[in-house]
Parts: sequence; structure tokens; C-alpha cells
Amino acid sequence: MKVAYTWFIYSCLFFESGILCDRKLERRQAVSSCSVDTDDKFFCSSGPCIEWSWVCDGRKDCSDGSDETKELCARYEYGTNMTTSCGRVYVNNDELIDNDKKSIVGTLPWKVGIFQLNKDNSKYNLTCTGSIIAPNVVISAAQCFVQRGLSNQISIIDRPVIVVVGNYNRNIITMVDNDFTQIMEVVLGGSKNGTRTTSVLLESSLPFIDHSTCRKMNIDGFNQFVTFDKFCTHNKLGQRMLNENAGSGISFLHLKSYYITGILSISNNLKNDTVIGFTDIKYHVQWIRVVLNKHFIANSCVLPTVEGVVYSYEGSNEILSHGTLINHNQTIIENCEIGYHKVYYGFRICLGKGKWLSNFEKLCFKMCPPLESDSLDIKCSHNGQYANCSNLLIPDTIATLSCKSTYNAPNGQDETPLELLCQSNGMWNKQLYRCNPNCGRVYIIKNHVLTKNVENATVGTAPWNVGIYQLNKKKSNHDLICGGSIISPKLVVSAAHCFWQKGMLSRKISINDGLYKIAVGKYARNFTVIDNDFTQMINVETVHLNEGYYGPLGFHAEDIAIIVLQNRVSFSNGVAPVCIDWNGKYNVANGDQGKIVGWGETEKGIFSPILLEAYVPYINHSACQNMYTNGFQPYVTVDKFCAGSALVSGQVVGRGYIVAPAYAFYTPIHII
Repeated sequence: MKVAYTWFIYSCLFFESGILCDRKLERRQAVSSCSVDTDDKFFCSSGPCIEWSWVCDGRKDCSDGSDETKELCARYEYGTNMTTSCGRVYVNNDELIDNDKKSIVGTLPWKVGIFQLNKDNSKYNLTCTGSIIAPNVVISAAQCFVQRGLSNQISIIDRPVIVVVGNYNRNIITMVDNDFTQIMEVVLGGSKNGTRTTSVLLESSLPFIDHSTCRKMNIDGFNQFVTFDKFCTHNKLGQRMLNENAGSGISFLHLKSYYITGILSISNNLKNDTVIGFTDIKYHVQWIRVVLNKHFIANSCVLPTVEGVVYSYEGSNEILSHGTLINHNQTIIENCEIGYHKVYYGFRICLGKGKWLSNFEKLCFKMCPPLESDSLDIKCSHNGQYANCSNLLIPDTIATLSCKSTYNAPNGQDETPLELLCQSNGMWNKQLYRCNPNCGRVYIIKNHVLTKNVENATVGTAPWNVGIYQLNKKKSNHDLICGGSIISPKLVVSAAHCFWQKGMLSRKISINDGLYKIAVGKYARNFTVIDNDFTQMINVETVHLNEGYYGPLGFHAEDIAIIVLQNRVSFSNGVAPVCIDWNGKYNVANGDQGKIVGWGETEKGIFSPILLEAYVPYINHSACQNMYTNGFQPYVTVDKFCAGSALVSGQVVGRGYIVAPAYAFYTPIHII
């Protein structure tokens, strides 16, 4: 007796344009170079090529991730909140009955029938079944289509095939079963019970038998057809399996969705078709992905993620997201984000298979940040033309740096102007350095004498001088209370008694209500007067009093305060710090003349409306104590010296500051 088996070990996918069958079960090797077999490769947006099976496999094989974008891989995303809804049954209780066997409409909505044209009678006959896995893709058995000598890609022109979806009756010409029936050129099923063909689609639940068990169960020759990619089921109903059953999918429920696991391929005729073999999908997932990717992506490209580049359709201002799928031959206009410099007009055209035609290698270059400094003069140019250093600057811009006239180069720094270059990565090739402010220098500015009186201070004669103002809440104005001297961009030194209040528990005073302000470059006493271009008003943030200061009770010993400003003072010819002799390098002798400025009382007994200056002689501590016998001696504490003489006894210039001139490096400087 001749042994009879129905078998085929391959799978097929059906598209609108044709049929593709898997004849290769081995794993293909990756070829990353685009120079080899480029027609069978996916082009990463960044340039290299990868295998089609690597696209949307959950791993980013393209350096730019263009093979795993959300839009590109949407068809593979299943489940809650995902793109594709699959494997769900939608039963509406419409029963189809044939000899007490029935199927309910919606129980297998992915089921399709495959019909081929019978040229003898010009009718389409049911030949196989299949399962929908995409809007225009069906998976079935290769045996339904393969003929000896044919390619694994079959054109429907050669063999006219139509697919019927939503049809539960095998006669596609005479009946329309339900509202879902559609007849499509190019894929569905049928069954026989015994020797009689049923008129409607039947459904069965079949038990899973793994590959090893199936081979052991069938030792009559059938086991040789249970190849490595097969598993079996046991058909308890005894239904005969004919050719049109080939390609039927068996699905298993996982997390409320049915997943196709096998494709009906073989049956054991010697056992009345009670043993059915299925091609296991898991061995062919890679091939299925390759075919799907080729079909869906062959005519599209993925917008790459390129730093600084934004995309839009030609003639549109709408910005397209990176990773957007673009159709074949579509032109995309490229521009640069804010902060990037566009070299020239940019565009790209989709050539399909992920490949782009572009007119540039790099379009957008990151711009360098503006250059601003309060201690440097900075001049910028690009290709010999002026550039504004305060704006974002394009690559190849040259910045020339030099210390401002009131500053000097840091220790060891050459005074020769330094050049910085804006690089293509948006970074300057060198860092800005900071010049040190010249301290204790006077800068007499011509034509800026406040009055013709020689006692009036000239603009620039004491650029470190500060007026300290306190808010008078009742009068809603600011009153001058003391003077001070700038010692750094955010620090001023003054007298502690200017801020002392009886009962103070802390020597640190935090100011958050604008109670105190300082004015620099100020020559008029009136706070509201902006004297010149150098005038600045800055809030006081904190005042530190010496810990040993106790006001009048301590005879004003250690009467010194450091004022911390909220913002930095901008130095110029009219505003600069005074020097501090940090290392005790200079000595002042009795009789040396020291400069003092302020808005104190004049000889007429009134407060001066403008800044005054005077030179007073230095009197050391012991000499000062010996001068007084009227009870003033206790106030000449150990940290005090005096200044003044009979010649200037009627000129009180104010409180909080005194400076003494000294000489260093043959340049006169003033040290407080």
C-alpha cells in the first residue's frame, strides 16, 4: 500500500502585488557595508546599511536609531495603548450552521479564503486559507502556490488569485454572508467532514503537541515530515483535511489576544487526518519581518535625528518630528534650530528603502556663545568683517581680547592681545580669562570738573568712593548715611557704626527689603541724580560687622564693616577699587598726606550737596592720644590712627572712609 501524506515545509506571505515564500530557513548574516548587495539592504538615515530583518527587531542597529523609530515600527506594537489592535474576537451571535456544526461570525476575524482562477470554467475555486497579519498582508502555506521551477516570489499575473475576507461560505459568487465580506485581488479557507464538503466555515479547538512528542507518536513514516519547524495537533473530530485547509492558522490566547502560532501544513492520511502538522511561526519570524519590512518600507524613508536640523515639507512651515516616515520621492526642506548657523540651502529626497539623497554632509553648525566681560575689551570679526560679540557667533569667528584700561593681565599673562576662535562644535578654542582691576588709580577725566571751586572733587579723582544710602520710609526717599570704598566688584569697606543698632544679637545683617543701597560714580549728594555714565546704584545684600564691635560702649573699637552687594560693580575709568596692603608692605609716617573725600559738613556748617576732597596729614596712634586730654583719648583705641590739622579743622568730609597714598612700581596708587 502506498503511503500518502499531505505536506509542505514552507510559509508564504500574500501582498497586493504578489506572493513571497520562505525557502531559506537558515539565519542570514549581517552585511553592514552598503557596497554589497544594496538592493537587499535597509539604508540607515545616517548612511550605513543593515539587514532587513534587523529593522524593528527591538535593537538599534543603526547608529542614529532610524531602524527602530516609533512610526516605522508601529505595525509591530501590540497591546494596550499600542498602535495595532490584533487577535481580538468580536462575536455578534450570527450563527452559521451546517449539519449541526457551526461557526459564529467574528470568532476568527483574521481568517481569509484564498481562491484561484480555474481557467476551464473561468470560476474561482477555494484552494487554501490564511490569516490576516497586516491591512494588506496575509500569511498562508507555500504549498498552495509553489510549482516546480518557480521563483519564491510569484506574480499574480502568472497565477490569478483573489482573497476573500469576512466570508463564511465557500461559494464567493452566490452569497454574501455579512457586512464584513470583501473580495480582494490576491487570499481564505474551507473544510471537509468525512468525504462531504461543508458549505460553511467550521471552527475547532485542537490540543498542542510539541515537535518531539509528535515525532515519537508517528513512526509510520509520517515523522520524517515533522521537520524541526513543526508541531502537531490531534483532530479528535476526525475531520478530513483537504488541500483547501492548508494555510489555516492556529492561534493561542495570550493576555486577552490571540497570537498566530502555526500554519497548517501536513496531515497523516493513514490516521484519517487525526494528526495535523503546523509550521511553527517562531522559526520564521525573522523571514516574516524581512518581507514585511521590504513591503512597507521599500517606498519610504525615516527622517533622521541630526543635531540642530529641523524638517518641513516643501511649501510648508510645519515642523516634522524626527523619525517621521516620508514617502518615496518626497522632498523635505531642512533648516536649523535657533543657536545653529545654516551653511547653505538644504533639502533631502526620499529614494526609498530608507535611503536619502541629500545636497550636504553637514548643514547646521552650532554657534558659539556671546562673549561678554567687565574686565576685557573684546573685538570680533568673521572673514575680516565686523561681528557683534554680544550675539551668537558663527564658526570661524575670531575674537581679539585685551584688558580694559582700568585692568591688568592676570599673573604671568602676556599683555599681548589674545585671539579666540569659534569652532564648528560651537565651542571657543580657549576660555575667556579675567583681568585684575587696577586698584588705587585715579583717572582724571577732562571736562568733568563739577565746579570751579578747588575743593570740589573731580570725576575720577577717587573712583573707589561709595555713597551709602538708607531708605527713609516716611519720606519715601533715600538718605545718605555714610561713605565707603570699593575693594572688589561685590565688596565695599565702611564703618560698622553706620549699621549699628542697640541690642543687636548678630554681627551679620541680611538685607532683603532694599533698606540699604550704595551708589558708585556718584558726585551729587542727591540719590535721584544720575551724575554721569559711570553712576551705578546697587542693592546691599549683606553687611558683616567685626565681631569685636560693640558701638559706643566699646568706644567704637574695631569700627569696620564689609558690605556685600547683590550685583557686581562694573569697573571703568570713573569706577575702580582702592588697594589693600594685604602683606604690610607699605608704612605711613607722621605727616604723610592722605586723600579723603565725602559729602560732610563745610566751613559754613551745612552738608555739601556735592562730593568734596581734601588732603590731610597722618597722625599715628600714640601721637593722636597725646594730642587730647578732654576725654577723647578712650576713643583712640588700639586700632585707630588720626588725620587732620588746624588747617582743615573746619572741614568735616563725612564718615566711613580714609585713604592714604603710597607708591609701588613707580606708579602712584592709593591704599586704604
